[in-house]
Amino acid sequence: MRLWSKGLGKLILPFYLDKAESVSVSPDYVLVRGRIVEGKVNWPYKIFLFPEDMVRFIRFMAQNKVIILFLKRNLGFKLVKFVILNLAKTLFIITPKVLIVKILKIFSRKESEFVYDEVIAKIIEGKYRGARSESKLDDTSQNGSDISPDDEGKEETNSNQKISLEKPVPKQNIYQGGMIFWSKGLGRRSHIVIPCGEEKPEDKGDTLVLHGKTLPPVVWIYTMTMGPEDFVSMLKLGLSYEFVYFLLHPKKIKYAFSLLFYLLHFIAKFVFTRKKIYEFYNRGDVQRDKMDGEVVHTR
Repeated sequence: MRLWSKGLGKLILPFYLDKAESVSVSPDYVLVRGRIVEGKVNWPYKIFLFPEDMVRFIRFMAQNKVIILFLKRNLGFKLVKFVILNLAKTLFIITPKVLIVKILKIFSRKESEFVYDEVIAKIIEGKYRGARSESKLDDTSQNGSDISPDDEGKEETNSNQKISLEKPVPKQNIYQGGMIFWSKGLGRRSHIVIPCGEEKPEDKGDTLVLHGKTLPPVVWIYTMTMGPEDFVSMLKLGLSYEFVYFLLHPKKIKYAFSLLFYLLHFIAKFVFTRKKIYEFYNRGDVQRDKMDGEVVHTR
C-alpha cells in the first residue's frame, strides 16, 4: 500500500505488510516493523495496531460494497477459499496452541519485562505532562497563588521521575482513535493517527484508493492506495499467531468475537453480492459525468 498526504508534499510512503521485518505483541498493541524501500529511500517504519483497528477494518471490508466488488473482480472466489482455510487454521490450530502457551506461562509464574516502544513512550509522556499542566493550572486558579520558577523546575524534575514506561498503563492513555503510523519520512512529526474503516473508497480498477483524514495531533487529508494483495495481507495479519495471542485476553476477548463475526459477514456478503450492476457502470458504453453525477450512455 502507498500512503500520501498533503502534509508530505510530493512524498509517497510505500509499505507492504507481507514484507514486514517483524510483528511483535505488547499488552496494548501489535507492533509491525518494516522498511520503506524505493529508489534512494530506505526508511524504517512502525505501525501500532490496536484491537479496535483490526475489527473496524474487517467491518469496513464486510459492509462496503465498493470494496467487496473490487476484491470480487480482482481475486474472485480464491479470496473466499483463502479466508475459510486460514480461519479454520486459526480456530483449530493457532488458538489451541496460544491457549496452551498462555496456560504454561501462568504456571511458570515468570514475569516478563515490558518496555514501551519509544514512539508510544513519547505519547504517554506527552499526555502525562499535559495532565500535569492542567492540574497545575487548576490548583493555581483555585488557590489564587502563582508557582515560583524554582517550584516549576522541581515539578518538571518530579514529572520525569514519576512517569514509568516499564509497566503497562491504561489503554485510554495510548489509543488515539486509530492505528499509529511512524516513519523517518514524516520528519519532525512524531507520528500520524489513521482511523481505520472511516475512509471513502474509490475504485481505480487494479487499485482501490481510500480517502480520509488523520486524527490529532497531526490532522492531514490523506490517500492510501491499496491493491488486492494489501487486503490479503491485512487478513493474514488479523488471523496470525501474533494477533490471536494478542486478542486472547479477558479484556480483549470481545474483539476476537467481533473479528470472527465480521469475517463470517464478509464471506457471506462476498458470495451473495452480485457484480452485474458494477460491470454495467464500468463498461465502455457508460460514462459518469463527474460534474453532476449523471450517467451518460455513449451508445
